[in-house]
Amino acid sequence: MREIAWVFVDNLGRELEILLNKTKGMWGWMKINLRCINFECHEILEVDLNNDFRYQYTCKYCDTVTKGVLTLQRFQVLFDLGIICLKKGFYKEAVSNFASSLERCYEYSIKRILYNNDKTKEEIEDIWKFIKSQSERQYGAFLFLYYNVFGQKIETPSVKFRNDVTHNGYFPTEEETIKYAEDIFNAITKILFNIVDLKKDYEYLLPIREDEVYIDYISFISPFDFFTLTDEGSVKNNKPKFHERYRIFYENENLDVAVG
Repeated sequence: MREIAWVFVDNLGRELEILLNKTKGMWGWMKINLRCINFECHEILEVDLNNDFRYQYTCKYCDTVTKGVLTLQRFQVLFDLGIICLKKGFYKEAVSNFASSLERCYEYSIKRILYNNDKTKEEIEDIWKFIKSQSERQYGAFLFLYYNVFGQKIETPSVKFRNDVTHNGYFPTEEETIKYAEDIFNAITKILFNIVDLKKDYEYLLPIREDEVYIDYISFISPFDFFTLTDEGSVKNNKPKFHERYRIFYENENLDVAVG
């Protein structure tokens, strides 16, 4: 009987190991590819995403040490993670990441607008702490600020669907999850299409130290998609399409986005 029990535990351990390998990319386990900053090398190194987007790594080929900050905002990373979950078939987790991505886009927009109006980092963070843990107040602050600057209203997509999945134990289908992802993608890109016109850049939102460099990285959602290069320079006229981006990602997840 004891031998049977040990066999069961051993098999369970193997099943869990297989499951963990299959689900790598979920629950924050997202891999990103970083390049060596040595222009003569440019070897690619796969690393785990961390919470502050700061990295220090040594190239195993040329021994160059890189210390840098990833040029991504939190909402971009969350959307990437949602796409990974969607592709792997974890629809409930995908919905949660897409919803969080939109909320963090609200935060990003609030801080960009305030920063563009000559508020300091310290002033912005001091006022933000009053609504930091209250998503409804954050959405309200975003609505009024965004409308005041751009004269447009932004509605949160599919609130009931998101609440059913997040709070009521509803298990979404693939089609429902893709539709929700597209709605969130369209809302975020609509917001960013105006935000990119703000004169002051967002260096405070991507803080960098003296001994660090910016690590360039293109996410599933990228403001660069809004621009077309012409003989006169870059022109803002593009509005990226979700299904085109998703098709590219589905065919080759290493192309220009994060990998699970």
